[in-house]
Amino acid sequence: MKITTIQQNLKSLFEPQYLLGLARKTGFIKRLRQLSPLHLIGAIVQTLSSQSNANLADIHRAARYSLIETAKANNLDPQAYIKHILDRIAVADTLEKLEALLPWNVELD
Repeated sequence: MKITTIQQNLKSLFEPQYLLGLARKTGFIKRLRQLSPLHLIGAIVQTLSSQSNANLADIHRAARYSLIETAKANNLDPQAYIKHILDRIAVADTLEKLEALLPWNVELD
């Protein structure tokens, strides 16, 4: 099954506006980005169903791209932000510590 077919099936089950509203309500997204929740869900479903390394690589690329673009949107240097996360994520053992690593909560020197 192709990812476009999965996305069409998901669209028939969940209206994109409904997913967007739910994502905002739950805090999954705070502002619109190029990677929509619908595309992310479709990519994850496709990857899990096919166990394809190519699709898993696509998700990794999308996550990196999203991380970099979100850092830029919050006026952070992406390289410094990623270093900041990598230096601290191993000890982020509570939700509060993880939330402190989100780009809108970070102030880099």
